[in-house]
Amino acid sequence: MNINIIITEEQKRILIKESIKSKMGDVVKSNYEFTKKIIGETIQTTGINLEFMLTWGASIGGFMVPINEYLKSGSVEISDMDLSLVLTSIMATLYLENQTTIKELRKQIRDRGLSDVFITGLKKTEELKYTFLKFIESMNITFSKVSNMLAYSFIVPILPMLYDIESTETQAIVERLLSFGLITISSIVLRDLISKIIKRFNPNQ
Repeated sequence: MNINIIITEEQKRILIKESIKSKMGDVVKSNYEFTKKIIGETIQTTGINLEFMLTWGASIGGFMVPINEYLKSGSVEISDMDLSLVLTSIMATLYLENQTTIKELRKQIRDRGLSDVFITGLKKTEELKYTFLKFIESMNITFSKVSNMLAYSFIVPILPMLYDIESTETQAIVERLLSFGLITISSIVLRDLISKIIKRFNPNQ
């Protein structure tokens, strides 16, 4: 027996909003898992201890996932393990202050003949980082340290989803994103960030 369920436009909007909030959380979680996989493969390949990078796993994934897709779309043939090394080295170069670890990773890059791919990925990441910084700074949010900037990077892949969100949904989004325990900024800071982004996209709210 077929049952037709009729919902109102308001109920439809609520369902769409709930779906978007769920997708945001899923993206953050997925980015963390991707970062964990990439770093794990690099540790396996190089023997370098990089576990500490997982502290910013979700945030690093905000940059690492699009750069991974960018490099894969190029004409260069590269194995998954080598790609993991390149991605990890890019993130380390931009965000780590530990020069010993960076030198070890760069040596691995040179020894494996991956310097060209690394430079290509690094340039694209720097472009993404610059654009992201300008966007965040345009909302009067400043960074005193690289690690502080990195803490916000998880937002990169979910920015398009915030176009369709109302300011009344801010708290629900914050709770959803924090529920995974993968974001390093506080609920107050996250709420302020989400609120400012929504108002930027929808100035009349």
